[in-house]
Amino acid sequence: MIVGAWLVLWTLTQPNGPPSTPPVNRSGATPSAASKATLKDMVDAARTEGELQVSWSGPLDEAVRQNFEAGFNRQFGFRLTLRIAPVAPTASGGKPPWDLLLGSQTHSAELARTGLLSSHDWSRLFGAPVQAALFDGGALAFAHQIVQPAYNAKRVPAGAAPTAWEVLLEAKWRGRLGVSSAVDVWADLSSSWGDDRASQFVQGLAAQQPVRGTPDDLEQKLEDGAIDILAAVDDRLLRRARERAAAVAPIEVHPLLLQALVASPLREAAHPNAAALFAGFLVTEEGQQLWQQYAGESSIFSAGSAYQKRLEGKQYVLAGADFSLREQPARASKYARLLGY
Repeated sequence: MIVGAWLVLWTLTQPNGPPSTPPVNRSGATPSAASKATLKDMVDAARTEGELQVSWSGPLDEAVRQNFEAGFNRQFGFRLTLRIAPVAPTASGGKPPWDLLLGSQTHSAELARTGLLSSHDWSRLFGAPVQAALFDGGALAFAHQIVQPAYNAKRVPAGAAPTAWEVLLEAKWRGRLGVSSAVDVWADLSSSWGDDRASQFVQGLAAQQPVRGTPDDLEQKLEDGAIDILAAVDDRLLRRARERAAAVAPIEVHPLLLQALVASPLREAAHPNAAALFAGFLVTEEGQQLWQQYAGESSIFSAGSAYQKRLEGKQYVLAGADFSLREQPARASKYARLLGY
């Protein structure tokens, strides 16, 4: 349910003196060659690349820009400047105009299917948990977001709110339920339920005469009381609602759905070492702290993280990388049709 992409330019200025080792993976080296690079090789090569272009999920204000800039500087010793511009649409099948994607596992899988991702040994280079490496090292899951239903606390008493996914199908919610265009939610949930159960559930949602729209639009309708229930919303939108003191409350269904936030360096990126370096930075202790401050999210794979503690003892679904590559696209397309998207 990641929305709103931006192009982020990280300009890296080279310190005095040449790199101590030759640059590596500068023009789309094979995954096997990239995987042999040491962290020192990567840092030295990134000094010569000049800038890093990142497709970023969500806007960055000046304070956030400075925080990530300073954190990266401390971690790797670079001086860098961050510039932001909207992302231009990429032609189908064409090479994206950026070096690194920060987005959903679904977006990363699309790049993996077309052979656009490079490969790195994230555990060796950055100490990343092995579970975080996706698509044969082509991408790195650096954080997770929880997706669950939510209700308007002024219109729905807490005791009357749904307590399970299936309760959303009760007749009393007909016409008062929002179902967003982020249909990947139901595809990911089907990795646990199976396609038959998920299809029946989505058909039931469609029969509820739901209000349709983007996740942001429907969250606003929920705050305004135009709908009583939002079938699925990610915790980033819920966090923003809480900051506004909106009467919006999450529903603790079982299982909760987790979606990975993934850093995906392009195989033939113009600035491949800088791209991999920033991806790895996001799983360092400081990178995790910065992302927690920015989005209120962290990785369930990182020991002691806020999200790992939050999910202790709870049931949740996290779609695997193989599922994202194979079954997910067809199921998402099917569920979109069922819901009228």
